[in-house]
Amino acid sequence: MPTLTHDGTTFIWQGDYTTKDIPKSVGFVWDRESQTWRSADPSAAVRLDAYADETARAAYAAVDTAIAASQATDAQDIVLPGPPGLAYRPYQRAGIAYRAQRKGTLIGDEMGLGKTIQALGISSRLQETRWRTGYARQRTLKRHRRKKTRPRQHAAS
Repeated sequence: MPTLTHDGTTFIWQGDYTTKDIPKSVGFVWDRESQTWRSADPSAAVRLDAYADETARAAYAAVDTAIAASQATDAQDIVLPGPPGLAYRPYQRAGIAYRAQRKGTLIGDEMGLGKTIQALGISSRLQETRWRTGYARQRTLKRHRRKKTRPRQHAAS
């Protein structure tokens, strides 16, 4: 019987020649070297759930958990240092908490939601854990970043 498994990075279809159309139909690619059908895409793998073993199910369940965490709107359990009189908004705390659990994250929020403040919060949080952090910016944005780090006019919540 064919099975779908996961090796830590890739979903692997294990079946004979007669089952080749099953993984192919959901986007798996034939790997000549290993003679197996492979995909790194969990959305393709989940379509083969009827054939999945525990390692495959755990791999795409972990993706679902990460997606849910990336969509969080608050993180009450995280302690974040900040300047007196300033407070992070709930969704900013959630973004910082999400990044603190990962080695690489891209903040892709809409304009005006506080990506700069989140980046600074992430940076201060990661200094506590000794992780490296960095962000890309243009030289012309230096003034904007300084402005964002000054205390705001509204009171902390």
